[in-house]
Amino acid sequence: MQELETPVAEAENGTSDALIDWQAEWDASRPVIEDMPDEELEIGHYVRVQKAITAEMDRIEANYRTMMRQLTSKREWFEQQYAGRAQVACRKMLKGKAKSFKTLYGVAGFRAVKPLLIVEDDVAVMDNVEAGRLPAEVIKMKVTHSIDKTALNAHFDSTGEIPVGCQLREASDEFYVR
Repeated sequence: MQELETPVAEAENGTSDALIDWQAEWDASRPVIEDMPDEELEIGHYVRVQKAITAEMDRIEANYRTMMRQLTSKREWFEQQYAGRAQVACRKMLKGKAKSFKTLYGVAGFRAVKPLLIVEDDVAVMDNVEAGRLPAEVIKMKVTHSIDKTALNAHFDSTGEIPVGCQLREASDEFYVR
């Protein structure tokens, strides 16, 4: 069976990162083989396009991750190179009690940040509560309830009972593509 080219919708900048035009792909890539039943052709065609779409999604996701890593690295470099100089320049431009300065591109300034207690050792803090050096309200207790679906399914398998709040999804065949 011959491989067919995948139609690509041209990107505005002409790059190869354009998205595939899947409607055109579906219409244009349907193979015509005389000695193969229509049903087999339809299934094969569906599986081929489904796999191509999945591959395209994977490619886009990988490109996204790469681009985000590059942009994050670029931002960190930029911050290291210029943030200190921009802060010094902004302080020089502030007059009187002003805390911000308007530029053509936005506003730069300073805001007061309240002190923040950062817990570095939970156990040490809890030990201080137990020793009476901190009030008991410092510790918050969380209790979560969740359903053990394995145990619930075992109960259903052994009794056949469908508990209130549950619904039975009948057994069926699930269509898949690998």
